[in-house]
Amino acid sequence: MALVPITFRSFFWAICLFLAGLLAVSALAACGSEPETEPVTSAPSASADRLTIAPASQPAQEPALAATPKPANQAPEPTLAPNATPIVIIPSHTKEPQPTPIEGPPSATEADQVADSPASFPEGRSTPQIGPGATWGDVYESLSADEQSCTLEQMGEERINEMWDLPFALKGLEQESVTLLDCVSDDTARDLFLADTSAQMGGLTQEQEGCLRTLLSGFSPSELAAASAGEPTPEGAMLMLSFGLGLVGCLPELVAQPPGGLPTDAGVDGSGQLVQDPSLIWSFTTGGWVLIAPAVVDGVVYAGSDDHRLYALTAETGELLWSHATGDVIRSSPAVADGRVFFGSNDNHVYALDAATGQELWKHDTGDWVQYSPAVHGGTVYIAGNFEGNRKVHALDAATGEVIWVADHPFPIGAEHTPSPIGDIVYAQGAEYGQFFALDATTGETAWQADLGGYVESAPVALDGVVYLTVANRAYALNEMTGELIWDLNTEEFPARDFPALIVDGLYYLTPSSQMYALDVATGEKIWGYESGMLSTAPIIVDGVLYGASGEGGTIFALDSKTGEPLWTEATGDDTVNALTVVEGILYGELSNGQLIAANSESGIPLWSFEKGGFSDLRGYTVADGVVYSAGPNNSVYAHRAPEG
Repeated sequence: MALVPITFRSFFWAICLFLAGLLAVSALAACGSEPETEPVTSAPSASADRLTIAPASQPAQEPALAATPKPANQAPEPTLAPNATPIVIIPSHTKEPQPTPIEGPPSATEADQVADSPASFPEGRSTPQIGPGATWGDVYESLSADEQSCTLEQMGEERINEMWDLPFALKGLEQESVTLLDCVSDDTARDLFLADTSAQMGGLTQEQEGCLRTLLSGFSPSELAAASAGEPTPEGAMLMLSFGLGLVGCLPELVAQPPGGLPTDAGVDGSGQLVQDPSLIWSFTTGGWVLIAPAVVDGVVYAGSDDHRLYALTAETGELLWSHATGDVIRSSPAVADGRVFFGSNDNHVYALDAATGQELWKHDTGDWVQYSPAVHGGTVYIAGNFEGNRKVHALDAATGEVIWVADHPFPIGAEHTPSPIGDIVYAQGAEYGQFFALDATTGETAWQADLGGYVESAPVALDGVVYLTVANRAYALNEMTGELIWDLNTEEFPARDFPALIVDGLYYLTPSSQMYALDVATGEKIWGYESGMLSTAPIIVDGVLYGASGEGGTIFALDSKTGEPLWTEATGDDTVNALTVVEGILYGELSNGQLIAANSESGIPLWSFEKGGFSDLRGYTVADGVVYSAGPNNSVYAHRAPEG
């Protein structure tokens, strides 16, 4: 049985869902601005007022508001571009995320002052921006006075208050989209569509923005919304198709993958509604892509988003505990230790937060993007940061963020490089060809240096006094105390891979190209070989079984780790695989078509799959306590019951 998930893949329905989502963006354009949000540490009462209605003496078209909007920020240029559809609408059959709490509602005096003052918006149209972290309250405040008045009349104060603190997202609001569109001008809808698209995609190039502006100038958002509502007509279908083709012309990456977040066993029931994956426990929608695996510790899920926020959610229900704002996207998987959460942001800072409250304890300016998980060991945080023009290893006090030491040697620039603390030593790659350093973890002084035959890309493994390191097509064994060479093996095979050394039960597993080797750890002598094809991800060994994934032909395979004898092989439909893991007899992996898969580890028989959208070299899922927590570029974090083996 091939490991190809049975999914709902009707192109017509997929493109309709895709276009409906984008059309709803235009319709819901009644809504967007990004304030400078503050860290959230506590939730006010659910009954707290969010909107203060003007007294009868005020003009009906200018309802007073509970707060004054802050300046909007432009979305950053994307730093990672997986193939994913950034804006998708699917019918909601799951628990909606809890409202993002704010520091507290305005006092009665403040509310009265706002109610008694004239509206701060000009009579003409405003040009708001929907940025990462924006809430529906920000969206409402960004509208002109006339648009606010119409929205209030159409939706009602109660509904607006319900939505006020929710992160701006379209999920679950399809029925209101056409109604809201009636309240905003076409120009407002176009501006908001453009701004929201930019925020969802992590930024637009000037070429993309110009193309979209030209496209939008030729369409009426109200006509598009009408075409997408009710029973389809030939005219409406042609209008939607014309708009969709133009959109794909501007943003071809939108159709590089199927819409993210659509469960793989979803189908259409008799009423035309999507049927959700029954294993889905909850989902939580953020204001931007979520591209890195959540951390799950002590019943809390910590996930970073491209909306510049780190979220803490209850692992059981997905309810929001707190969120913390940074100055840019978060592509760093959080590390949790001693009641603190450590993570990095593209705003060049490493952060330390109180794990229980989200309160910021300290942050450190590294002078460069931080897209790796900070290494925390023995009360110290080890990072790579700029120092006097060179990127070097820094040791920070985990409690205070104070710099303890900065290493002498330069460190490579790149998100894939991070220091490796093991015992009393911190191992670090050198910025120059063939350099590898062992640093004293207490002082940062160089304990020893090894010169190797290539750029060091992989992390080392230290075991029984020996440091094992893979460098391109070579395997090295070095003395842990002195760095002296014990043995090395040059396979002279290309293209070369330098996955971290895999050492289990006296064998070193090396996979330089299409051939896999098992070497004696004491001598480097070859024990067995296997023609695996070029691997797409690092192999793993669990309970005497080696699991690998070949990018040539798309297969996952299992071998006896002692003998190299094949146990089973399964096809993946020519899709490459990333991030293999085995937990409680279940083998997990991510396919290049955006699916998270699970199979029986003993037989390879497929058990479950979920189309979360997007694929990158960064792990996008975590398995803990019988639940699979995954992230996807459709802005959501998911929790699924793990399948039974």
